[in-house]
Amino acid sequence: MRKSEKDSPVSTRDPDAIAAALRAYLPDGGRITGVRPVSEGFSNETYRVDGLGLILRLPPTGDPLLAPNRVHDVVTQYEIMAEYAATPGAPPVPRPVLVETDRSVLGEPFFLMGEVACDAWDDFFAPEWLNTADDAFRSGVSDQIVGMYAALHNLAPLAALGAPMSVRDELGRWREPTRAFAGAALAEAFAILHETAPAEQKTAPCHGDAKIANILWKDGRIMAMVDYEMSFNGDPRWDMAALLQGLKGRDGLALKAEDENGFWGREHMLAEWRARTGRGTDRLAWFEAAGRARYASILTYGQWLADQGKAADPRFATFAPVAERLGQTALALARRDAEAG
Repeated sequence: MRKSEKDSPVSTRDPDAIAAALRAYLPDGGRITGVRPVSEGFSNETYRVDGLGLILRLPPTGDPLLAPNRVHDVVTQYEIMAEYAATPGAPPVPRPVLVETDRSVLGEPFFLMGEVACDAWDDFFAPEWLNTADDAFRSGVSDQIVGMYAALHNLAPLAALGAPMSVRDELGRWREPTRAFAGAALAEAFAILHETAPAEQKTAPCHGDAKIANILWKDGRIMAMVDYEMSFNGDPRWDMAALLQGLKGRDGLALKAEDENGFWGREHMLAEWRARTGRGTDRLAWFEAAGRARYASILTYGQWLADQGKAADPRFATFAPVAERLGQTALALARRDAEAG
């Protein structure tokens, strides 16, 4: 998960100490002019290594929002990125540089990747460069989004992602960590979803946190897909449901649910994805309900960390109302899908 760079990172790490350690560690470390936090999101921390044009990823300080059994560590994230980089037809990723498991360097495992020059696209607002573009430009952006996910879902399973996750396995990955303290609505939603899980599609790599904000852009062109900690081999309908969730109810003209001023809406995107992958989108409502339940579980876990005094990030203590709303939405969608049969 990522957040906008305009938000202030929450970290207890000293950027100057990181810079000094990297200067001593890297062969060309003498060129480092400084290290600056970019955004640690709610999971890993991200820093810009000035002078080398590199990006550093580290585990979060304190207990992470994403329970360790639900996400990949930074070493595996690097391996995922490296495998994508070496796979013909895969979506573009930042240039893998190195991964280090020796904790004596920075206190934790870490990896370095090439910096990607890009324009921001926030989780909640479309960028001005898209909102002011003409219809043809906006249609081209939509085409790239669908094309990137179609390319991803046309790949064979990635070795770095391990054994495929069945639909119920992936659901359980998010249900189990909060089973003991989930709210009533979320608990019921998970129970219904477990009982009504759809038949599997052919396994493919899934991003796991599919949203436009996890795509880096420059001048209206996709530069890289980023943030793989929730990735898995499984049913690509997880990704499409998550992507479409981000298109509905968001501010910004380019994120409307229906086609408007060239930007493709829900049905247009689904039709193009089906045509490019040969896959179906039946039971997508189940995946949309499960996606809400997944994020409700993440926020519920964060609130639990705060309640237990285990959260270094003060934002975790504010998650309960949002988690409850997402749980209620997940339950309503799960019931609707179950009734539709």
